[in-house]
Amino acid sequence: MCFTKRFKREQKRPKVGSPRVDSPKVYPMPMPLSFTVEEVIQCWGCFDHFKLEDIKINCSGCSKFFHCKVAGTCHGTKCMDILRDGTVHRKVWCIRCVDNSPMNDAKVMREEQCICKECKEE
Repeated sequence: MCFTKRFKREQKRPKVGSPRVDSPKVYPMPMPLSFTVEEVIQCWGCFDHFKLEDIKINCSGCSKFFHCKVAGTCHGTKCMDILRDGTVHRKVWCIRCVDNSPMNDAKVMREEQCICKECKEE
């Protein structure tokens, strides 16, 4: 008969009156994270740092932030998503992720139209 299994099991159990059972430790609540608009993000077009309010797009192709070199909002059917509340959301692209065509030149505003590679193939 082997008694080592029972002996090891009894060693793992906390004994009554031990500090682990009677007095649990209380830790203070961590400070909540603060988020400010003063945070800066690097633009992947010119590699300078800008505040969040100056960043224009988060590209749908490469998922990077841009304040310049914006191709615009794709007006094709593959880049159109209908949200739960019924509004239409269209994907925004940078110059690197679209074809080189006159319609896809660099734009100042994100609302200007472009066409991505997927929608151009239709």
